[in-house]
Amino acid sequence: MLTEVPEIPSPSAEHNSDYALLCVEGNSDSPHILVYEIARDFLSAPRSFAIIELVTIGPGAIELDSDNQYDAVEYDESGAMVETGMFVVASAEGECDAAGQHIVVSLALQRIELLAHSFECKKVIVATSARSALANYLMD
Repeated sequence: MLTEVPEIPSPSAEHNSDYALLCVEGNSDSPHILVYEIARDFLSAPRSFAIIELVTIGPGAIELDSDNQYDAVEYDESGAMVETGMFVVASAEGECDAAGQHIVVSLALQRIELLAHSFECKKVIVATSARSALANYLMD
């Protein structure tokens, strides 16, 4: 079972939405950084991107283009999750010890799974792309 993380901004469900993932050491001194376009009420609103820092439990703790399927989750004909967002997998389904959480990030064009000690939305940046939002964040 997946439980949505409410304090994280909802990703855009538009198929032209953008994201970037910077994979580094993944520890508290050098966390991974996920940048994704957030949902907007009107297409005329500026594009905004959530900056999420992720501290993982160790090397190999990130799986890109995940195709795992979970109970009570709706999938489309391609196997992609219908709902976008960041979710915590209940311990009965996910493989993670007490030191971390099994996280699923469902974006419009990508599903990422990771085992994390912690994650935090650091800020929301208005930018033209995920790459430029990441660059702006790293320059701050």
